[in-house]
Amino acid sequence: MSFQKHCDLCLHQQTSLKDGMTCGLTNLTPSFKNTCSNIDFKNDLQEKLDLINIEVETIKQRKSSILVRFYISILIGFVLIINGFSFLIYFSGLLIYYVAYLMIGAGFTSWSVAYRMLNTHRKELKLAKTEKNDIDILLNQYRVRYTTKIKFKKKYHGVQEVFIEMEMKGKFSKRTTTTYKIDC
Repeated sequence: MSFQKHCDLCLHQQTSLKDGMTCGLTNLTPSFKNTCSNIDFKNDLQEKLDLINIEVETIKQRKSSILVRFYISILIGFVLIINGFSFLIYFSGLLIYYVAYLMIGAGFTSWSVAYRMLNTHRKELKLAKTEKNDIDILLNQYRVRYTTKIKFKKKYHGVQEVFIEMEMKGKFSKRTTTTYKIDC
């Protein structure tokens, strides 16, 4: 069993080059079945939850602009390829052939950029959701549940203010509202 995820959230975690990861209460390497009875979540657990939830929502919000740029790039690529083939069919001359092949190449490049942009977005979202899901599963083992409400304010000079309201239930019942400023 991997104790790393449990211990990363625990206040008692100690690490050293000599011993590796040890528990600060027992000074031994962690050994428990499913959950640790002595776990004490760090104060930065809330901040970690806030930031991962904000990251997931930020990536989700970019989806529409990514899709618009994707379709525009696909359309531009299509127009360039069609025009390149039209040049080859209707005109002749060495310079025309160079221009036509450059247009066709630029069209395929535009398609490549579009698909790379879309795949990058999908990978970022999957990675953020996986990280959030791992923390959620771990917290569920300790019967800690939480809900969040995230409000994004307007962007000014590449910075966006984000308000996150979190309510934790279970071992650490509390309700908080925190403000973050994130770079866009």
